[in-house]
Amino acid sequence: CPVKNHGSELRSNGDVDAAEKHFEWALAINPKCTVCLKDWAEVLLTKKKFVEADKHIRRVLHLLKERDLDALFMIGLLLLEQRKNDESIDAHKKSASLNAEDTELCYNLGIKLGAKGN
Repeated sequence: CPVKNHGSELRSNGDVDAAEKHFEWALAINPKCTVCLKDWAEVLLTKKKFVEADKHIRRVLHLLKERDLDALFMIGLLLLEQRKNDESIDAHKKSASLNAEDTELCYNLGIKLGAKGN
């Protein structure tokens, strides 16, 4: 999608403010663009705007009926950044249940569970 690609290009070039405005504009056109929502959330995560990023990722999960691996992984990261470790682990467990072959996810989940003593 050219609209999404331009926002991603802005973000890759380090212009996160322009990328944020671009994704806001793109979602005004198509509020159900889950790719744009996820990319905007990544920009917000970079800017440490965790509450706003969380809102966008939860919208993705709602639109895709809790079955998007990237969104589940990202919500886990957002929760971890907000020091909500148990909720973060739950999100990563859900993601792992959808794709147990994601070795990075499983490794990170193992580290988190080990740190808790599980």
